[in-house]
Amino acid sequence: MNAKQSQRGFTLTEMMVSVALGIFIITGMVQLYTSNAQYYRVQENLSRLQENGRFALHLLANDITAAGYIGCAPPLDTDIINQLLAADSYDVDDEIVGSEAITATEWAPTLFATGITAIGAVGGSDIITIRKAIGAGTSITAHATAAADLEVADFSGFKIDDIVLAENCEETTIFKISGITGAGEIQHSTSSNITADLAAIYDNDAYLYKLLSRTYFIRNNSVGQPALYRKDRDNALSEELIEGIEAMQIIYGEDTDSSGSPNTYLTADNVGDMNNIVSIRISLLVRTLEDNIATEAVPYTIFGVTTTPDDLVIRRVFTTTIAIRNNLS
Repeated sequence: MNAKQSQRGFTLTEMMVSVALGIFIITGMVQLYTSNAQYYRVQENLSRLQENGRFALHLLANDITAAGYIGCAPPLDTDIINQLLAADSYDVDDEIVGSEAITATEWAPTLFATGITAIGAVGGSDIITIRKAIGAGTSITAHATAAADLEVADFSGFKIDDIVLAENCEETTIFKISGITGAGEIQHSTSSNITADLAAIYDNDAYLYKLLSRTYFIRNNSVGQPALYRKDRDNALSEELIEGIEAMQIIYGEDTDSSGSPNTYLTADNVGDMNNIVSIRISLLVRTLEDNIATEAVPYTIFGVTTTPDDLVIRRVFTTTIAIRNNLS
């Protein structure tokens, strides 16, 4: 047999079988890759969802639990001298202000002069504002007369136009800082207050606190993702905290018999007296940041109401109950 006769090629059948096997193997590899990529995508989004939900509740709880804190000042139902001008109204008795499932016309515009349009809150979610003193305060080291400047141990945390509280555990004054001298003396003139006289002469057994008014709400961020935001009264800008927070629903535990425990939980518009709120129950609806994560629509339930969305986003509801320790008897 010569060399020419011993050479053989692939038959058409063999080539077709080889191509079919190749396609089968490549298809399997593509499917495996796609499956693994989708699994990784789902797990990454779920992990982010869990992290965002838990951190949001932790942040809210840390802030809200101290609502109404004003150092060792007398209880809020006693007289606290408020020297603020009407435009700077700050009522420490309103340590919690809730707005129920807001729309553009329902949100209380007195919380900020420009109202809801300035913060861009989305409708259908609740809004909560808390008021409290920040931190442990700074010692007042000298105060010669009621109208004299306050000398403080540390003025680094204060600035002009801050709303502050001076107290000695017996007498309390709320006023606005009109100036700070180079020596760190806190001024409180009639340019920013009803009168320059404080309620007492505060000496070295007194403290000065900065007062905070902070509002939490839901808003869409710059890329269209819903997020938890907050805005402080003295801050012109709202601050984005955590993205993926789609809704916030709140009910308030009202103590109607002075027992120190809530008798019932109500929405903000049904609370008889916010000063009787001893706990708050917050539910956050947290979503994955990407769509097409689920294979079918995933329903969710908040306070007994079940909703089935029209997308393939995965949502989870995170709920916590926060005690308002300054309202507990």
